[in-house]
Amino acid sequence: MSDAVLIRAASLDDAKLYESFMTDIFAENLDTLCPRAQSPTLEQVRSWMATHTGESSIIFVAESRGDLVGTINLTRFGRPHVNHAIGLGLNVRHGQRNKGIGKALLQAALSWFDTVSVLERIELEVISNNAPAIHLYEAFGFEREGVKRKAVKKGALYFDLHIMSIQKASRHPLP
Repeated sequence: MSDAVLIRAASLDDAKLYESFMTDIFAENLDTLCPRAQSPTLEQVRSWMATHTGESSIIFVAESRGDLVGTINLTRFGRPHVNHAIGLGLNVRHGQRNKGIGKALLQAALSWFDTVSVLERIELEVISNNAPAIHLYEAFGFEREGVKRKAVKKGALYFDLHIMSIQKASRHPLP
């Protein structure tokens, strides 16, 4: 990863940059990403980010020259029977992929996860054609738990979703 990239926890001051970054990600119309139903307002983004204070949910950003080049969010589900688990979403800007940014964001996220005593599990869904992401998650110890067959349809093409997780009790040191 370039020395010019800073990984840090997001703040509410990042809301406009975060939403612009996500708008750009979804505008790519990647086969490896499920599109949004609609873009949120800036106030909705601020409200969502306000729930990610680091106590039980967090957002990390990768910043280079004042611009976001990657984000990872760990979002608590907010339902009592799954309060021990958290969902993960990771995105890296076009032109910045395969430079170690995703790895650095995932390392920051897992380091934070290790400090939150009420959390025991991170889970995610990844489209089956996203081999680089699957490889990254597996390198960090995430395991495939199941598959949702033909869960995503883009045009005439169907894609499976892999369900993956990592348990705090079974974690190995970071790669």
